[in-house]
Amino acid sequence: MSNNGVEDAADIEALGLAVYATVPRSEVQARSDKKSQSKLLSHSDPSDFVVEYFRGLRTSLHFAMTANDARIISITGSTPGVGKSFVSSNLCVVMANSAKRTLLIDGDMRKGCLHQVFSHASRDGLSDILAGTTTADAAIKTTDIENLSFLPRGSIPPNPTELLMLPRFEQLLSELA
Repeated sequence: MSNNGVEDAADIEALGLAVYATVPRSEVQARSDKKSQSKLLSHSDPSDFVVEYFRGLRTSLHFAMTANDARIISITGSTPGVGKSFVSSNLCVVMANSAKRTLLIDGDMRKGCLHQVFSHASRDGLSDILAGTTTADAAIKTTDIENLSFLPRGSIPPNPTELLMLPRFEQLLSELA
């Protein structure tokens, strides 16, 4: 109960897992409104020192993914507010900036907020595709960033975890990859 989580990358490496990067807390992000475009530090202030950590992560992932021909990255965390949206959106920006066609999918169908980062509505997104009420082509949004597209969370469903367990989700990921 007194364990506050992982405090050092060595804790993860001790489990036999690879650590590709450690991203420090951004003071700019800490001071900004959580729902504003400021989450895109990689776009709004590409010279900020934190952005270099995202570039390092992009490079590490490039080599790791090339070895096994992977094309999908999942960013997750154990609790709300740990920076999943910040990390995923900024990583996608630096990937897109390296001329990689990139699609960011907001898979948090309960509290996903990435649509606000890109100034889009949350409707017509992932949950709607999985529920069969829209198509991927209709739901994928363009952004102001070249090579970066975005799929919002969609309407808040009563059963988000069940939707993610449907074969349709795996088919969608394969199709998009």
